[in-house]
Amino acid sequence: MAAADVQAIYLVFSGANVSVPIQTAVVARLHNPDTPVVLLTDRLHRPQVQAAGLVFADLDAHSERYTALTEGYQQLTPTNGTGGGGEYTRFCWLRWRWLAAELAQRRLPLDAVVATMETDLLLYESVSGRYAEMRRERAEFEAFTLINGAYVVATHRALAAFADFQRW
Repeated sequence: MAAADVQAIYLVFSGANVSVPIQTAVVARLHNPDTPVVLLTDRLHRPQVQAAGLVFADLDAHSERYTALTEGYQQLTPTNGTGGGGEYTRFCWLRWRWLAAELAQRRLPLDAVVATMETDLLLYESVSGRYAEMRRERAEFEAFTLINGAYVVATHRALAAFADFQRW
């Protein structure tokens, strides 16, 4: 696949203060001007996301469907070092399901390549350039984790498979 095959960069955020995720997305867009940057977030943030020149995707539409999956969820391992606790862990798990649902809703082909990154990570590189570099080294791979799940470049098929794997 050519570098231009990266379809979009996705950030997933749910919460009250959307300013940091918007700033993160704007930095990503500066280094990827030809790649849409999509913020999959709560409906109430649509005006701020669009005012920043980003693509808004409605998280509420997906969260209503998948939040029921976490009823009865119990944290069986210690919480992570960030102190996020059970709610943070639930979000980390659900964001992959929400992203897969969003990609399916947009009817992206299964071989379409997208990037996803956490909202507290600043991206100072071209995702298309990074993807092309990775494909030169490992042409058979469909997904690349660049920073322990915080920055992932993958095909729609790989992200959907990961989301399906998470079903319990």
